Amino acid sequence: MAIEKCLRKGKFEEIEMIHFEQLKNKPAILQCLTGLTIEGFIALLPAFEVAYKAELAKRDAQRNPARQREHGAGQKGALPEIADKLVFILFYFRLYPVQLAQGFFFGMGQPQANDWIHRLSPVLQAALGYDLQLPARPPKTSKRFWRRVRDSNSSLMAASDPFVVLKTRRVRRRITLARRSATP
Repeated sequence: MAIEKCLRKGKFEEIEMIHFEQLKNKPAILQCLTGLTIEGFIALLPAFEVAYKAELAKRDAQRNPARQREHGAGQKGALPEIADKLVFILFYFRLYPVQLAQGFFFGMGQPQANDWIHRLSPVLQAALGYDLQLPARPPKTSKRFWRRVRDSNSSLMAASDPFVVLKTRRVRRRITLARRSATP
């Protein structure tokens, strides 16, 4: 709540927004923010782009009335490049910041950050599915899910962090409770 008040009052100095162009020469920072090595990120990017274009086509087909302008016409958004969109959604699933902070780091407000999170989450899931990074069907239990994740030898997963997978709040809570109970 305090950060929200500071953001509204403009107490934070302007920071440079996070873009892939900045991070591609800083692999340690990229891995810290997204959980992927540069090689893993670049390997995931084509599948993410295919999934994103499929999502755009699906949204356009559902539009009523039909789109009047071509894609790319009009004002450029806060996430103009496909790599920036991938950094945005991986950053969200890696760090789970509040949407206000997510928007702050990427140069947008909380409502727009919320919109992008909801728009890009299924795209990321589809991209991971294209690269066979997701189980064939959803596992029944979190134990089975983590076993499958550990057993897969994914080139996309960072060697230092084997749990670079989307975690639900329930799974994160179970992990936290397990850590607390294991701590003397």
